[in-house]
Amino acid sequence: MGWNVADLWSNSNERRGLPIIAKYMRALSENWIPGYLFRGHADGRWRSIPSAFRQNAVGIESEFQLSYWKQTAQRLAVPRPADDIEYLALAQHYGVPTALLDWTSNPLIALFFATLPEGNASGHVLQIHEFHFLVCEYTLMVQPFASERGKPLLFNSSAMNVRSAAQDSYMSLHTKDEKPMPTKVVFEITSDEKIFVQSSLRIFGFTPDRVFADLGIAASLFKEGLIAEREG
Repeated sequence: MGWNVADLWSNSNERRGLPIIAKYMRALSENWIPGYLFRGHADGRWRSIPSAFRQNAVGIESEFQLSYWKQTAQRLAVPRPADDIEYLALAQHYGVPTALLDWTSNPLIALFFATLPEGNASGHVLQIHEFHFLVCEYTLMVQPFASERGKPLLFNSSAMNVRSAAQDSYMSLHTKDEKPMPTKVVFEITSDEKIFVQSSLRIFGFTPDRVFADLGIAASLFKEGLIAEREG
């Protein structure tokens, strides 16, 4: 994920990261109420808008494009998505731009994403309350390409696929005419602090292979660890 594996496994880095995580938890506790959701931005300058609506993005914005994605994904997706929204959620988790925006109910997952390397940029953890959304319990009848809704739809996507389960995922479905999301920055982490926090998050089980639920990432990190051990 852009880090030197030896640095990620460094005990000294773990010790330096734990006080930063403690500071983060204190920041969360200052105005905590049930119903908060979180996002982690590796670059604090990023805006909270769906990837399909970003400048020069090429993604799924029509029924035809979604139909083509369903043909592509249905052979490989386990479990197979049950409806259009679940197919969009699967696309979102694997980097295909959609009108969905990722959230998590787990503030440490958000912190993990905020600490990913992104040049020299500081990371931000953003917070929003679910009352800014229309909460949707069932997605079968949702029209994913409606022109307007008033508020974005919010649904619990944590059971939709392996990666969404690993990330305690929620997703919101948006239209282009909506106002910007009223998120609040609850924590900022400098580029220099990121490696320390990433190392400390390993103690709590938040490692790239677990967060992305990807055996390929796990194998790559394991191999890099063997190399680092041999050269150390």
